[in-house]
This record gives sequence, structure tokens and C-alpha cells, in this order.
Amino acid sequence: MIAKKYFLSGGILLFLIVITLLMAGRSSVFEINLGGWQRTDGTPAEDNSKQNNAASDLKDAVSTVDWQTYSNFYAGYTLRYPPAWKVRDSLNGVAGEDIRVVGPGGAAFVRILWTADPSIRGSEEVRASVLTYRQSLAEGKDGTKLSDFESEIIGDYSVKFTASGEFILDDVPYRFEERGEMITGGIMLIKRGAAIPSAFNAMRPIIQTIINSFKPIELQ
Repeated sequence: MIAKKYFLSGGILLFLIVITLLMAGRSSVFEINLGGWQRTDGTPAEDNSKQNNAASDLKDAVSTVDWQTYSNFYAGYTLRYPPAWKVRDSLNGVAGEDIRVVGPGGAAFVRILWTADPSIRGSEEVRASVLTYRQSLAEGKDGTKLSDFESEIIGDYSVKFTASGEFILDDVPYRFEERGEMITGGIMLIKRGAAIPSAFNAMRPIIQTIINSFKPIELQ
């Protein structure tokens, strides 16, 4: 039990250290400002202020009064979701670095992926890893059809990115939007929202509200 306690505390502490580093650079893995981003070809991205304003209104449009809370003590975060949605985490939150919150009938879901690769130490390696991830999407990983990918370099240690497009899961087509960030030390966090194309616009407010509920667990 003592070993388990220190293991869980160590995972949370690592995550909080990551958050502290990001905040020091005026960056956050939880809130991504899309305005002024740079595309991977180096050209300025479009001003997405209207999209940002629309996203900020999602919280008011979706009631979260009866929502439940999922806690991942290894990665050190909590997430809220509607009562009809189900969390798929085979490790029960202990080491669930890759979880899905699935809507009724599987028509929509949110995926939270948290990984660490200590071999990625420098800023150039971070940038290269993000480009490799982009390339994997562009080449059709998991049946992906990449529509857009934008990235922003934050100081000497971090790259934030957004992506959108379509992919295939269990022979079912989904449309997706995701935001992510990688920092030196190989820490990567990806938050993806997806839904079947016919339901995407209707489900997007709920998906984004779930993603925006992502919060770090504070050490007691």
C-alpha cells in the first residue's frame, strides 16, 4: 500500500511539474488559443477569434448540473461527463493514460491520451515528434483523412497543435477535432472529440464542454 501511494503521488507530481513549466511560459495544455497559430508550412493561420468566442459560449449552452466526475490519479486529472456517457478505462484510473468517454450508442466520444517519452529531451526533438505525429495522420493512420493541422512553438520547450478531419474506428466513420501539446521530456497530452458525421454539429457543444472540464488534481 505504501509503494502504491508513492507511485500515485509520483504520477500526480510529475503532471503538476509539467503544468508549472507550461504556465511559466504563458502556455497551458488545458486552454488553447487558436488565434495567430502557425501552420506547419510556416504561414500564419487564420484569425479564429469567432471560433474562440463560440467555444467560450459552450459552457453556457450545456447544463452540467447532473454530470459525473472521472478521476485519473496516475496522470493527475479529473474530467466531467454526462450521466448517459460511459468511461472506458480498463485500468480503472490507476494507470489509465488513454481513456475514452463514450456517448450513447457510440455516436460520439472524447479521448484523452497522456504519454511520456524521456528520450525526447530537446526542443528540436519535440518539434520533430509533433511533425512525425502530423505525418502519421496525413498518411492515413487509422483511416484518417486529415483536413487541417496547425502548430505553435512555445519558447524553447513546447509545441501546441490542433488537428481536424475524419477517421475510421471499428468500420464506423467519425469526424474529429483535437488539441494537444508536447514539451521537452516527451510529455504529450492529446484531447480528441469525435462523432459520426451526421451528429457532429449537434454533439460538438457537449464534446467541447467535456474537454474543457479537464482539470489537474491538486496534491493534498
